[in-house]
Amino acid sequence: MPDKDLPLELKRGLGKAANLRNRHEQDAYAAAIKAYYRYANKLKQAARMLSGLNPAERDLIIAKVIMKHSVSEAINNKEAYRR
Repeated sequence: MPDKDLPLELKRGLGKAANLRNRHEQDAYAAAIKAYYRYANKLKQAARMLSGLNPAERDLIIAKVIMKHSVSEAINNKEAYRR
């Protein structure tokens, strides 16, 4: 969730090529794109480190990374997260 509202010009710019139908879609799309860019590097790093895990374990660790844990911390503590 963004710390503050995104400027209208940014929302319009991000959603221009997406053929959005209304402001709600424009807001949701802009927020999703902004969140992706915020976490993209961390998620790519996690994906490289987690290639050998099953999808459920990988998803659990990625969720922890999104919740502001480091990739290493999430991997090292994956057993504790199952409880």
